[in-house]
Amino acid sequence: MDQSKETITQAEVDKVVGKLVEKNGAELKPVFEKGVSQVASLWTKEDGTEGDFEAFCIENMAVNAEARNVLFTKLSDYFEVLYGNFNAISLGLNKVLHLDLGPIEPVDVMFGSFAPSAHLTSDLFENKIAFLTVLNFPFYTLDEKKEMGGKWSREEWAFARLGDFFTSRVPAGLIQKAASVSTESSNYIDEYNIMMGKLRDNEGKQLFADGLKLITHWGLRDEIKSNYSGDAGLQKQRMIYEVMKRIISQEIPQQVINNEEYEWNPFENKIWKEGKEVTVEREADTRYQHLLNNFLAGKEIDAYQPRYPNNIQRSFDQGLELSIDEV
Repeated sequence: MDQSKETITQAEVDKVVGKLVEKNGAELKPVFEKGVSQVASLWTKEDGTEGDFEAFCIENMAVNAEARNVLFTKLSDYFEVLYGNFNAISLGLNKVLHLDLGPIEPVDVMFGSFAPSAHLTSDLFENKIAFLTVLNFPFYTLDEKKEMGGKWSREEWAFARLGDFFTSRVPAGLIQKAASVSTESSNYIDEYNIMMGKLRDNEGKQLFADGLKLITHWGLRDEIKSNYSGDAGLQKQRMIYEVMKRIISQEIPQQVINNEEYEWNPFENKIWKEGKEVTVEREADTRYQHLLNNFLAGKEIDAYQPRYPNNIQRSFDQGLELSIDEV
């Protein structure tokens, strides 16, 4: 379902809002307008006719503060059960990937990349729970939150947060695909360690302690930060810099990734095993393939994201809740 193809007309939205105002007064008209409009933007032919849409909105709009508070409490409790348990399932399925419990087998990656809640949003739209939420607790953009949030009460912020739950109807298959791609990428990085004690400079000198294993990139980054003082700090930083350049250019020898059998001079990109120089076999462009896979998975989702039409905007406005300009 491409959400760019709306099935409810603006005339129908205005008609429903008019009936709500006529029946309940104009005090909550802004909420009526926002809620009904957003339900309309997500409604499809499979959800019902315009008559079904009208009846749903009229019957399910919380028309006063008391009714909204009761509905908010119930929705919050039910969503806590749903999302809390799905999170517990995901943590359990990723346990072997997240903790050092031994070798990672293909079956571990298969379970880790499985998204048990992939169909949840689709199911909640199908049984109208998602529409009920959108109708009464509509979504506010980042700009709206910045403009209005300073005057909101704790309760109003909670209502707005509930409005963040259902902003799109991404097909479950695409959610599962994106989860699989993300897990495969994470697993690639989780196993991407540099054996620092095996690094050598141009004089064959070892600068780092035996057994020091650093993950890329944050392990290397933190090691750079820790060497602004101390013995050979600058030399260590320069060596790490060379390592990172080899990774970025994909010139890093495949043999030295997560492997203690080889010594490596990242300045000249030479490696030795048991004192004998061996031919470098550079890593394939795996890192950039993962980046491309994630980009393509996100791009497929774009068509189903009317609020955040591209992955960059989703990352900033939705994820970080900071605009690109602020960053």
